[in-house]
Amino acid sequence: MDKFDIEKFTHKLRLTGGSDYLSRMPLYECIRRTLQAMIVSGEIPDGCQLPSDKIFAKALGINHITLGKALNEIRNCGLLIRNRSAGTIVHSLSQADISISGTKEKLVSVIFDDVTSGTFQSELFVAVHNALVANNLEMLFSSSAGHADAQFAAIRSILLKANCCGCIVWSIMNDAQVKELMQIKPKNFPLIILGRIHDGIAHDSVCYDLFDAANKAGIYYINRGYSKLTFVAPCNKKEFVKERIAGLRSVLRDPKDLELIYYDENDILSLDKYERIPLIAVNLKTLNWLYQMRQSSKQTIKHLIPITAFCTRNDLLPPLPVLKVIFSSEELGCKSVELLVERLHGSQSNYQKLLIKGVIHEPAVSTELVSQ
Repeated sequence: MDKFDIEKFTHKLRLTGGSDYLSRMPLYECIRRTLQAMIVSGEIPDGCQLPSDKIFAKALGINHITLGKALNEIRNCGLLIRNRSAGTIVHSLSQADISISGTKEKLVSVIFDDVTSGTFQSELFVAVHNALVANNLEMLFSSSAGHADAQFAAIRSILLKANCCGCIVWSIMNDAQVKELMQIKPKNFPLIILGRIHDGIAHDSVCYDLFDAANKAGIYYINRGYSKLTFVAPCNKKEFVKERIAGLRSVLRDPKDLELIYYDENDILSLDKYERIPLIAVNLKTLNWLYQMRQSSKQTIKHLIPITAFCTRNDLLPPLPVLKVIFSSEELGCKSVELLVERLHGSQSNYQKLLIKGVIHEPAVSTELVSQ
């Protein structure tokens, strides 16, 4: 049984969170992402025995509750198993697993950007799985654990020595990485990129139409008398937001009427100046961050302008008036498999960019909109 290298793990952990990993994200999340990425990439091999929780926590200088939270999330995803006699054991996909579960001609690699205990019940995962089964294909699932480099390395390995017939990936890679993958991709190997469009690079993609969604949200506010908007996103999401920014600016008279706020997790935003300016959150994490800011302010729900959120129908939202732009994850998943199957059947058409439209749902809470 392989021995767990605690020093190597600690080094990787610090790379995940920076020199002071406590400052950038919750510690348990650093541990979860790092350990999960090392398992998925094979750095921690299948069957490796982890130290006892007590020894592991002591080596990291943390309490066992924090460690336990991280390990439980990974265990819920099936990458760790607890054996009463042997302790916690790594359970990752191996070549033997692949051989048993299906043949190369039927296996499709499906790579998500991250995985949680709810991933395998999510609308997107279920839609992709069911669509593959309906086409007599099988899923070979993995996660990048939030690491773009790990995702790039995994796909590059697949393209150079394929163990499957195609790949669907929720991309967190940068343009240079995708460009390199498209250069080495075999002509008849379908690679379907979800979640974002890499401009200037020919590739098959299925994405939410974020320009259109932001445009619809902007029109909603303009029609109610607002002439200025504020877009809010984490600093680490700057490269993922250009479609939404363009969509919002398309409805404004002057691009300067859109204020951009980029924040770090520990920042505090005073919302007093935004009592009369609509806010647009880039994602649910930002929406929850704004909710925390609202909680610390003296604004009441009665006087709040609805905050725009781009979401899916099953997302849980904080108790705020929210202008929801709802996307269908099921449609995204089904369209990605349809495109993959077309390529498997020999379609040589130009690379396709399929866009899934969002639908506006106005807030159920009655709110008082005040014109500027």
